[in-house]
Amino acid sequence: MSVIKALISIVVPVYMVEKYLKECIESIIGQTYENIEVILIDDGSKDKSGEICDYYSEKDTRIKTFHRENRGLSASRNLGITASKGDYILFLDSDDFLSNDNVLFEMLNIIEKEKSDLLFGGAISYYSKDRKKSINNLNKLVSNEVTLASEEYLLRCLKKSILYAPATFYMYNRNFLIKNKLYFKEGIYHEDEEFTPRALLKAKNISIYKKDFYSYRQRENSIITTYIEKKGRDMLSTGVSTYKLSTNIKNNELKTLLCDLISSTMINQINKYKFKEITKEEKNIIYKSAVSKKFKVRAALINTNMKLYHFSENIYRKLRRIE
Repeated sequence: MSVIKALISIVVPVYMVEKYLKECIESIIGQTYENIEVILIDDGSKDKSGEICDYYSEKDTRIKTFHRENRGLSASRNLGITASKGDYILFLDSDDFLSNDNVLFEMLNIIEKEKSDLLFGGAISYYSKDRKKSINNLNKLVSNEVTLASEEYLLRCLKKSILYAPATFYMYNRNFLIKNKLYFKEGIYHEDEEFTPRALLKAKNISIYKKDFYSYRQRENSIITTYIEKKGRDMLSTGVSTYKLSTNIKNNELKTLLCDLISSTMINQINKYKFKEITKEEKNIIYKSAVSKKFKVRAALINTNMKLYHFSENIYRKLRRIE
């Protein structure tokens, strides 16, 4: 398959974003690479988002619009995967946009040449035209390499105590997703944190696009910035499922680093949401996955006495502030 013929499917779940949707769609259809299909899923919007989707579908034959009752981000993305016809898939949130009009062409050239399962690219946090900053400094992750074994990519990330979870930061080989039955878990928050580790552990290799291709809009009332306790509960559940995935990892260094990140993430959710109780399984996973001393001690307290843990954690944080 040549770059000229390869079809890119851009999947855009849409919900109540009439203010930003036009900019999102225009950033796609204005790309220099034109062999694309755009799949807009209107997920029960009650504003004019659905009308905007229909307008663009009538204007551009490359755009398909689906209207349905609200089922959430994961269900919309899953519909996009099954409805897509492309060789590659890119997920774009409907309040975000592509950073310039040549990114699809450049990304496609890399993933086609390298025959990668995934391509990971740079992104910026966008507040306004005059206020934006890079999210992931890829120069710290790679030097001159274009493609890494997925295991090596994960090791480099985890050694820096990070794992780039947003599914929107990656371009996917569609056959890779379908073959490995990689779909988003429905009915939860933090669906990317649940999905991305599964995808990365299935992938053989991952290419790197070092430019910032994705503009991630920051707004106060988005689903991501709203404080909801269920987010914390879902993140704990995701920690459990990711730990279970880690038991199949043969590389001991990778397994250790991933487990320590799982433990720290779960502990952070307990602190953030001030959970007084969690399930016995979650306590066990936090303890089993903790490797470094600072997390081992916390995990032991959580596993023994949650009230004592919160008391100790509060004292520790107060002392740190005094220092």
